[in-house]
Amino acid sequence: MTTANNGANLGVLVDMLGPSKGRVYDPCCGSAGMFVQSERFVEEHGGRIGDIAVDGQESNSTTRRLAMMSISISGIGRGFDLSDRV
Repeated sequence: MTTANNGANLGVLVDMLGPSKGRVYDPCCGSAGMFVQSERFVEEHGGRIGDIAVDGQESNSTTRRLAMMSISISGIGRGFDLSDRV
């Protein structure tokens, strides 16, 4: 059985983790939804972009390109290099 994370699932996960400072690592980051949700969480709780760093990997090259686009558009991709390591 395969399940995909959607915004609601990621929102609950990020709320449970409560990132505030440090590094957010997603070993199967897909299109980088967890990174974007984590930055939103930080900002909604009085933090600012840059309080957390994001790191992840994605083996599918098309999805990896979508992730890079997503983090670039959201403004969290400064110096971010998404790896294809598995």
